[in-house]
Amino acid sequence: MSSTITLAGGYRFAKGTLIHRDQVVHSEATPLSVGKVNALSKPRQNVCVGKGMKRCPQCQSELPANTENFQRDKHSSDGLTGWCKPCRSTGRKASYRKVSSK
Repeated sequence: MSSTITLAGGYRFAKGTLIHRDQVVHSEATPLSVGKVNALSKPRQNVCVGKGMKRCPQCQSELPANTENFQRDKHSSDGLTGWCKPCRSTGRKASYRKVSSK
């Protein structure tokens, strides 16, 4: 049979395209990374927080969802960043130090 990479759900990679398990798989199979499809990715945890609150995934704290606690982000659905201001600041400082030390 041909060389394939099978992912969860029976999906296989072949010739640069994602092929369902019922379709023919070609012998020139090549692995690709496609978007968020990843056999090793963990499912996201659903965490319930109160109305008007937001949870920072870094420090695990629940804070009011406003611009005092989270920075603005026009690309997110709620208009706020995922991490709270202190965690984001700490992360950006660590990244700056890592890049500037090279």
